[in-house]
Amino acid sequence: MELSAEGLPEGLKLDPATGRITGSLKDKGEHVVTLRAKNALGEFIESGFEVIQNSTEPSFLYRVLRMMEAEGLLASKLDPTGSGPARKVYELTGEGQEVLSMWVAKLEEMCAFFTSFGRRYAALSRAEGRSQ
Repeated sequence: MELSAEGLPEGLKLDPATGRITGSLKDKGEHVVTLRAKNALGEFIESGFEVIQNSTEPSFLYRVLRMMEAEGLLASKLDPTGSGPARKVYELTGEGQEVLSMWVAKLEEMCAFFTSFGRRYAALSRAEGRSQ
């Protein structure tokens, strides 16, 4: 199987033998990465994802929550219980629950696809007399 990565940020590298991405990000920011796997039959799959450094900063999190609220996916209310100022509590709206359900369905679909790909690869390896 051939493994490759496109768009890896500086400081990260893909080991094509193991499929592991290792290293440390050099620059802050968002990076779009595409991973590709190709078998001996020429069949391939690819998947993209984002690498975001410092995404757990509170300002980033609250910006995402406000954006989701503006899109109608979340609703917020102030919770005055406890000590100190009232806290803002977020809850999924009906539309937010629908979007989450669609994401879960898509992830399940992708999981089934990758499982099928793995089975095909294992069958191909057995047919060619290689171990996996």
